Amino acid sequence: MDLIILDVGCATGESGDYLLKAGIAKYVIGIEPDNKMASLAKKKLSDVFKGTVENYLEKTKDFERFDYIILGDILEHLVNPWDIVAKIKTCLKPDGKIIISIPNIRRFETFYEVFIKGKWPYNDNGIHDRTHLRFFTRSNIVELFEDAGLQIDNIHSKRVFLESNHNFSFWIRLFLKFAKRQKFFQEWMIYQYIVVASIK
Repeated sequence: MDLIILDVGCATGESGDYLLKAGIAKYVIGIEPDNKMASLAKKKLSDVFKGTVENYLEKTKDFERFDYIILGDILEHLVNPWDIVAKIKTCLKPDGKIIISIPNIRRFETFYEVFIKGKWPYNDNGIHDRTHLRFFTRSNIVELFEDAGLQIDNIHSKRVFLESNHNFSFWIRLFLKFAKRQKFFQEWMIYQYIVVASIK
């Protein structure tokens, strides 16, 4: 396939490497602020921009170039993800698509930690990763794309019953087994959203 893809926050380039080797993409550009990771990614991808997505958008001339732009677990780390999504869509071809993955802050763990234990959970990874600057529910995600002039083509929900770093009591686990079958509590069980969007 002749797809040209921008992978924002490409890390060591594993995803782009797969897309190239599988013949899914013809050309993959990565954006990576970490120098060590960017150097490793450069050996696998067509090209790598060493810097932040903000830096890239300031310097780019890649308007209407990409078939797909991937932002995998990136938006929650940005100071202004709304501005970035609105700007980066100018790099999409008219029929191109943006694919994002983003954690769901409306998880049961958030309620439990804040309202039962009385503290915000700062963890080393996962939904409550201490490096996250912004937080999103499904409604926030829909709003984000609508405000950027993008239409959502598909939202996939990744469900995880419990994060591995929690040791809940028998009664809490029993409640959760009941709750996951109830429509009202469904969003509490969603760990991450994967969204595909296109230009309106």
